[in-house]
Amino acid sequence: SQSPELYRRAVNIALQARAGTSALSAARAWAQADPQSVEAHRYLLQILLGLNQPQEAAKPLSRVLELTGDDEKSDTIWWIVGVFEHASDKKLASQVVEQALSPLLSNPKLGPTAWSTIARMHLIAGESDVAAVAILKGHELDPRAEKPMLVALSMLDGKHPKLDELVQGFASGAPAEFRLRYARALLNQQRIKEAQTALTGLLEKFPDFAEGWLVQGLLFEALTQDAEAQVRFQTFLRLTDPANNDPF
Repeated sequence: SQSPELYRRAVNIALQARAGTSALSAARAWAQADPQSVEAHRYLLQILLGLNQPQEAAKPLSRVLELTGDDEKSDTIWWIVGVFEHASDKKLASQVVEQALSPLLSNPKLGPTAWSTIARMHLIAGESDVAAVAILKGHELDPRAEKPMLVALSMLDGKHPKLDELVQGFASGAPAEFRLRYARALLNQQRIKEAQTALTGLLEKFPDFAEGWLVQGLLFEALTQDAEAQVRFQTFLRLTDPANNDPF
């Protein structure tokens, strides 16, 4: 059989020439010649989606998941959305993804990420209620998992009170970065008082988290509370001044 480099080169030449059918033929030949190659099946998957054939992409997607090592599988599951989100038929794409992930949905380690990926696909397809159910299922598998709550941050529109409750509870014990994302998600929904409460709680627990002071300062500035804003900006500058972190 030919080397992976030759197949890769053939596929890339066809892609650069915008010859989709030729690229597809080369990728299929590569996957058939080396059925254990994750790279070959990734190429095949992406080319099929580029040719707007999501149903045909189901098999290579399943092979990518099967062949990916356990250490990389969670990242690969999360990567799926970026590959499928541009499909013209969003609902069909979400069905293909859900079918491919079905063997992992009860897996305690990978299930939360799989359900979160399914939720993201349903959100792209405009099916927020179905997405909410998927988030809840991922959270039930592991209440400590961050991925379901990351997806829930995009759904704090007041239409899914159960998600609101879960995210608020999760944020109270989460790292600073997640808590800041939560506050920003609330700001995006114009939930100013709740965002202010979230930022205050964040900075009480993580007083050295500079970015939190910056965001709270910008919020006070938007509320025309300039004196309060200046205090936050000065704290941010103090924390980010390299001179304050110089051991010498």
